[in-house]
Amino acid sequence: MNRKHRPWTLGVGALCAANAWLSLFCARASAEQMFIDPMFGVSVTSNVQYGTNVDGAGNDILLDLDVYQPTGPGLPAVSPAIVLMHGGFFIDGNKTTSNMVALANEFASRGYVAVSINYRKLGLLPPPPGAPLTPVPERFPDWLIPELTAAGVTVEQYLATIAAAVGDQAMAVNWLAANAATYNVNPSWIAAGGYSAGAVSSLALGVGAVDGAVADVGAVFAMAGGLFGQEPFIDASDPGVYILHGTLDTTVPYSEVGFLTDALTANGVPFDSRIVSGAGHSSTTLRNALLADPDPFFEFMAVQLGVPVPEPSTFVLMGLAALALVKWRRRR
Repeated sequence: MNRKHRPWTLGVGALCAANAWLSLFCARASAEQMFIDPMFGVSVTSNVQYGTNVDGAGNDILLDLDVYQPTGPGLPAVSPAIVLMHGGFFIDGNKTTSNMVALANEFASRGYVAVSINYRKLGLLPPPPGAPLTPVPERFPDWLIPELTAAGVTVEQYLATIAAAVGDQAMAVNWLAANAATYNVNPSWIAAGGYSAGAVSSLALGVGAVDGAVADVGAVFAMAGGLFGQEPFIDASDPGVYILHGTLDTTVPYSEVGFLTDALTANGVPFDSRIVSGAGHSSTTLRNALLADPDPFFEFMAVQLGVPVPEPSTFVLMGLAALALVKWRRRR
């Protein structure tokens, strides 16, 4: 149903038409829907430690994140949340990259608690997990192996790095669930998402592709990501996936979308997608395309997480509108 023509708006139609001043109030009230529309301010708490892990030499390292929370009147009694991971080929980048900051603000302004995390990357050479990801060289992008060879890194080391990052993301999800009361989060409403490397990790976490990296994720947001041969891990119990990808992406080839959607379909896993024609791997281009019409994305995330999206109350709106009308008449 078109959100601009919901039945509840009819009950206040006459009041809204009473005068131009009231129409401004009614237009704003009818346009905003919690968890779908931006309606809150955002506060940021930086550098919160969510755990420790080890580097390749066995040294403990601190892992931290930034928390983005909605602020202002009308806050939800309890919020959904998303754990976001930046891109950077599992080599560079951090939690304050512009794309993660922008996405975290978009989620928080709609009533989510969003966290953007730092995680272990290739420079730390974390040790291989007990069950590393299975290499599927024919699915690797053309640039990957030459880049790794030039850096003196083996494919096995690179896959171990990815698995370590997935483990860190699982730790962040579990940390957020354990601290749900502190941040006003429902621990059953936590999604995982990210861009590029962060999307690869989020997908791997969602389908359980890394042994020992276990977290209760209700939905996955994959922005320019793929599973690169790990699709056999997908089963019907996996969370729904929203895919955002450009048709001209060669960094994470657009062909990965086909492999992913075929496997999701075969296993009955819900998914939706925004395919951006002519776009490459640019996070800015993809994000702008998503936010040009964001409602389907946020509606999909809410449905997959099981978040009830409240409709504005007809009686509350009528009462407020009537009160405003009385005050306006008194001024006359």
